[in-house]
Amino acid sequence: MGAAPLEYVSRQRLDLAKRLLSTSDRPLVDIAYAAGFYSQANFNRAFRNAVGTTPSPYRAQKLRD
Repeated sequence: MGAAPLEYVSRQRLDLAKRLLSTSDRPLVDIAYAAGFYSQANFNRAFRNAVGTTPSPYRAQKLRD
């Protein structure tokens, strides 16, 4: 069975954030808002829960790859 609508939307938002973190140098707060999060704190929390790290180290790792 597919994901619940809220799970689907959350996954899409985080996928967008991961793409932006990997391909742009936009500030984290801009990426948070672009991905549909209402605050950077909410974005950091959701990202850490889904990915296992916060956006800054994720971006740093992707830039090294």
